[in-house]
Amino acid sequence: MQDAPQKLTWVSCRFDEMTPHQVYSLLKLRQQIFIIEQECIFPEIDGLDPLCDHIIALDGGTVLAAVRIVGPGVDPDHLKQGDRPAIGRVVASEALRGKGMGRQLMTHAIDHCDQKFSGKA
Repeated sequence: MQDAPQKLTWVSCRFDEMTPHQVYSLLKLRQQIFIIEQECIFPEIDGLDPLCDHIIALDGGTVLAAVRIVGPGVDPDHLKQGDRPAIGRVVASEALRGKGMGRQLMTHAIDHCDQKFSGKA
């Protein structure tokens, strides 16, 4: 397994802090992976993104990997999360797979949760 490219820029942000290009790139990546590649027909744009934190890996302005963090209580029905944050919508472009990107995404997401939601499971 090779490491992900060093040129990626990691950003932790709220949805409304993303540029329009980053939002478009994120939604395009998730559509490509979840709906087209995995053939999962579900409401990808579910209304939660504006309420969540996002960790994105950028190459220039293009999102190549991302994860969404639903804060405690944001959506009580979301994965039966209760008063815990939930990590979801984990996605990496095909070019980054097999290079440790999943591990990096989850490390960034868990670190973010530990910092922002200290004391929550």
